Amino acid sequence: MFYTANTDISSIRVVLAEAAQHPEYGVSSMDVATAFLNAPMPTEESETVYVKPPARLEQFRLIKPGTDWKLTKAVYGLRISPRLWGIERDKQLRQMRFCIIRSVLRAMQSSIDDKESNFDHERKTYGYLLTYVDDFLLVGPSHVRNAIEEEISAVWKIRKEGEVLQFDKKRPEASLTFLSTVIRSHPKYGGFTMSQEAYVRDVLNTWEMSDCRPLMVPGIPTKVELPQETEPEVEPDPEDVHRAQRLAGSLIWLSTRTRPDITYAQSMNSSMAAKAPNIALIEGM
Repeated sequence: MFYTANTDISSIRVVLAEAAQHPEYGVSSMDVATAFLNAPMPTEESETVYVKPPARLEQFRLIKPGTDWKLTKAVYGLRISPRLWGIERDKQLRQMRFCIIRSVLRAMQSSIDDKESNFDHERKTYGYLLTYVDDFLLVGPSHVRNAIEEEISAVWKIRKEGEVLQFDKKRPEASLTFLSTVIRSHPKYGGFTMSQEAYVRDVLNTWEMSDCRPLMVPGIPTKVELPQETEPEVEPDPEDVHRAQRLAGSLIWLSTRTRPDITYAQSMNSSMAAKAPNIALIEGM
């Protein structure tokens, strides 16, 4: 099985909820540039990969005809590259030491979520680091996040993506995106919010509902009669089933990440997708 460590959306919610209890905590994100190229290839012969170099090199006589290359680093497009990068990333994180307030700290892997690390010195938590392939979400006071960023940038080339602070009146609209989720903080009340505005707009455009009127509740009273168990079964049109399932999938993605308030409506819609797709489409939209 090939895998890559992916932090769960519930871990992000828990960490942000914890951070909201500490006014000095902020959130920042960054990613590792060309991450897979930092991962060494396995030394076992069974996992050795050989590739053909670009033909231009042979045409310009930079290499001999018939030359093959043995990969020493993982490359993009290789099936095992995500797994190799995950191993290399976790190895480096375990070796890192972070200088914070005249103390040298290390990252400890969370016992609840193996994709989440907290910075612990004598069992005191200073901050959190959540990983998703080559993306990092840093949560904690600014000096803690700066120390983490400095140590990680000493090992890999990184790109800073954004920063959100609580009670930040200078940048009230500040936001960052992590796992396709936009994170913001209220400049007056603090705390953190998670939203998927761009995704919602894309879903509305897909179903030609961009001009629809927003509602405060996920559903309205309707006179649509649902099929009874005693009614004779009619084989639905496969195209209608496919459309209903597409809509259900969009709602599931939304309800499990940032909109738990539509979970019940989404579950009812999903249950009708295969048996009554036309009704599911009407109810879902």
